[in-house]
Amino acid sequence: MHVTVRLQTNRLGELGDQLARALTQAVRETLDEIETNVAVAMGEPKSGRMYRRGERWHQASAPGEAPARDMGALAASVQQRLEDHGERGAEGLVYTNAEIAPYLEYGTGATGAAWPLPLRPDEVSYTTSVAGMAPRPYMTPAGERARAGFERRAQRAMVEAAGAR
Repeated sequence: MHVTVRLQTNRLGELGDQLARALTQAVRETLDEIETNVAVAMGEPKSGRMYRRGERWHQASAPGEAPARDMGALAASVQQRLEDHGERGAEGLVYTNAEIAPYLEYGTGATGAAWPLPLRPDEVSYTTSVAGMAPRPYMTPAGERARAGFERRAQRAMVEAAGAR
């Protein structure tokens, strides 16, 4: 489960180098924004069912809400990686290796099986004989919310690089 932000530049000499550095920073800031968006969404109040877990009560997320933070393992598993390719651009990834992640993002059972998985569908299996749990998306919305910020940062980087000539 991950969100990829990829940008490539070609060889434009010094302008290209300045632009590549500025755009790499834009990717870095976008990764931070996506990771923050995930944490914020998981920490927001939920409207799912309440149940007792030992000595404490937990309110689950309802369908369509980001997963409710319970023990914190899913939230703690969210990481990012930036690959700086120099003048060729940069690629960033916000991801989790938590086994439960795709089932929360896309749902379970027949519900989850109906969603087209973007990457590595062979690593996720569904029992389609049951209806399953509705999705609790958190990675995709976090990436979508960061899109406008990335576009602003990338535009600013291009303007600043063009003005630095």
